[in-house]
Amino acid sequence: MADKKYAYSKAYKHYIEVKVPASAKDQKKFDKAKLREASFNENWKKQMVNLNEIIDQFCPNFTVKEKGEKFIFKGDRYHVQADMVAGYLKILDFKNKVWIKLDGSKANTSIGEGHYKIKKREEM
Repeated sequence: MADKKYAYSKAYKHYIEVKVPASAKDQKKFDKAKLREASFNENWKKQMVNLNEIIDQFCPNFTVKEKGEKFIFKGDRYHVQADMVAGYLKILDFKNKVWIKLDGSKANTSIGEGHYKIKKREEM
């Protein structure tokens, strides 16, 4: 899967167009994600990231898993969790069980660190 952004975008489209309309549970997740986006989007936009570059850096050998509204790239040590509704990602240091910042240090999620807005194709 050379273009991770394409895979993420395809999963996003399927989730929004097929899963959400067909499931009350997914509609609830969608609504919750949209509220989260409305609350935090301006903060996430302060550090926009290229999904392809993040995966290349943290998960060069990865598998993909969808879990609800999340699209997860699972690498050997790191997992990149991309939200398909709100368009942000977080990076989990799976070995140490902590969310991290782009420099690899531990993110303080209680103050909003560790969330990054995914660039749209035309912004990459």
